[in-house]
Amino acid sequence: MLVWIYRANYNARQLGATTMEFTPGWSVGWFFIPIGNLWKPFQAVKQIWQASKSAEDWEEQKAPALLRWWWFFWLVSIIISRLAFEFSGSTETLKELKTSNIVSLCDDSINILLFLLFLTIVSQIYRMQMSQYRMKLEIGSGVEY
Repeated sequence: MLVWIYRANYNARQLGATTMEFTPGWSVGWFFIPIGNLWKPFQAVKQIWQASKSAEDWEEQKAPALLRWWWFFWLVSIIISRLAFEFSGSTETLKELKTSNIVSLCDDSINILLFLLFLTIVSQIYRMQMSQYRMKLEIGSGVEY
């Protein structure tokens, strides 16, 4: 995921997006900075989306609710994963083991949803970047349709 975010940011810049707040490195780096990692990675991916939609006027582009849902489930996943870890280390009774398994199952389910949401984001950003790239090639070669 992080390699893709780095490359997508780099590609958006190569397509002509200027004045982006997040560099490719910081788009990834914010995932590792405490407190800032609660919202900065979302902002970085949002900028990548906007710049992928239109590099020239990326600040004007709207980001879809899909990004907010992805980030919501990302944060929920972090919380549930932590709970699953805590429960798994302290299971002494059958009831505790059952609770631990339920929390782990919820964690796995959220991670599947999170993966599907991110896969959708990746495919849509890819399509938008490829569309901009093709347009730049057509303009550069002088071919008109």
